[in-house]
Amino acid sequence: MNGTSNYWTSKLERVGRRRFLAGAGTVALGAASVALVGCGDDDDDMDTPTSGETPSGPTPTAVEGITDYPTYTSVVKAAEYIQKYNWRNLPEPKLPPRRGGDYQQTVGLIPPHFDPIGPLVNSYAIPTNLRQIYNQLTRLEMEWDDNLDQANPEGELAENWEQVDDTTLVFNLREGVKFQDIDPVSARLLTSEDVKYTYEAYRDTPISGYFEAVDRIETPDDQTVRIVFSEPAAYFLNLISGPSTSILPVELDEQGRRENPVGTGPFQLKGGVFKPEQEVTYLRNPDYWEVRDGIQLPYLDKSTMLQPADPTVALEGFRDGQFDSSAYAFNFGL
Repeated sequence: MNGTSNYWTSKLERVGRRRFLAGAGTVALGAASVALVGCGDDDDDMDTPTSGETPSGPTPTAVEGITDYPTYTSVVKAAEYIQKYNWRNLPEPKLPPRRGGDYQQTVGLIPPHFDPIGPLVNSYAIPTNLRQIYNQLTRLEMEWDDNLDQANPEGELAENWEQVDDTTLVFNLREGVKFQDIDPVSARLLTSEDVKYTYEAYRDTPISGYFEAVDRIETPDDQTVRIVFSEPAAYFLNLISGPSTSILPVELDEQGRRENPVGTGPFQLKGGVFKPEQEVTYLRNPDYWEVRDGIQLPYLDKSTMLQPADPTVALEGFRDGQFDSSAYAFNFGL
């Protein structure tokens, strides 16, 4: 069997739930403790304000540089817009996609680095940007009519996979996938050794638990990755379907991963070098492997992320059409 119709997905709910419940026990105990504190009896020694007395509390401190704080009314209005114009509630666009264009957006945070193995990899900024440069072995279905609440894994760098037995998965890589034409990798073809190198490196990172049940990783040939588990791990496919498990080339050391990221993804850094500044520019990867409806992806030629020092600049620029999207819009009563 290959794809998703096998033990690894049909048993995901049962096995995954059992494992998650084991970890959830700690959370439940913590929540129970909070509940007990909040539900103390009437004998607690607490001062109750008398009639007409206003309870005192800490005085709010203004944040330097921000004067236009969202009101309760603006937040409620923003929530209404988010619900009304959420893409799930809109009809699928019928216009055919066109190649070209420069997408400009303002964001709240530029990533501190591009290293999937480095610290803060699960923060918002890093995975969002990793997805531009890298691919995973698998990804979650994200088409317009897919139910994202029950999204299944599908192949990305893996053309398909097979469940050999309860503890063995064999992935067959897509042929002809190249890394971006940036030193020191220079448009080399992806191989199974890159996958093995990457997954073994993740064993010593904040996401090491993803690979806890992995006994060994084998590479019979350049296009085949065999993962042998110490026990059934039906959750594994979902865990490796996010940007936190991006596949790296074996040539990249720590400095290269942080400052000179090279992947197989749709975009590459302008100049191939990252410097923590207030702007990140991505250029279309001309060798990207994915084709949709006869058109090589990505559609865009360029994508720019900016982090204005003054949030009002982002807001006004979005209103005036200077930016295509803004992470600040709903926070400041647009």
